[in-house]
Amino acid sequence: MYDINLMHYGFRRRANKVDSLQNRNFYVEQIDDYLNEALNSYVNELLKVAEYNKSVDDSLQVLLKTDTLLPIGDVTAKIVKATLPVDYLRHVRSYSKASAECCGIVQDIKHYRIQGDDENAYIEDPLYKPSYLYRETGYRIVGNTLRILKGELDIQQVFMDYYAKHPRLGNPDNARTGAYNLADGTPAVQQSLLFTNPKQADIIMDLAVLASYVDTNNPADQNQVSKMTSMGSQ
Repeated sequence: MYDINLMHYGFRRRANKVDSLQNRNFYVEQIDDYLNEALNSYVNELLKVAEYNKSVDDSLQVLLKTDTLLPIGDVTAKIVKATLPVDYLRHVRSYSKASAECCGIVQDIKHYRIQGDDENAYIEDPLYKPSYLYRETGYRIVGNTLRILKGELDIQQVFMDYYAKHPRLGNPDNARTGAYNLADGTPAVQQSLLFTNPKQADIIMDLAVLASYVDTNNPADQNQVSKMTSMGSQ
């Protein structure tokens, strides 16, 4: 974990090197906002290539949650609906534990992603329909729900590996009154960066300062943003 106080110090130090930001009095609340904006941009950029780049995938491991049991909601003859975790960010893989009328033994059924929204076509297609024999079925994500094709399967449990949202960075302990509320009225929580690699923290602080610069000047070149975010995968 990289301490949030160090990130505030790093932000101010970097800002003081930028002519238009020198001696500007950033409040704790503002720095937290910029750091969170930068964190979200950084994570989203990494997620775009994590599936194809092992080093990027490794750098996101702190956000990976595995074999998470999802609560099952509505069940119809065709679909089983499981609720996504509140901190869900990106699907990595999912699977069900299910039996079938032909066999009462519960087996792991892997999920494959279906294209589009024509679930009936997949359920009726002999090559793609849910299959206990081949231990596979289709899924798609709609809103906060994982929709799993049921067919002949008696799905009893649903599990998912996923990237979770990073908790909101916050340093309310150092605010003017020792606390502050977010825009929705909830109190800000003291939260450091979960990433332990100082290089990742450096990139996030750089991006945060760049965001503050964009707010007060002409938009920076997008290539500069891409260059800094790409450093996180090295």
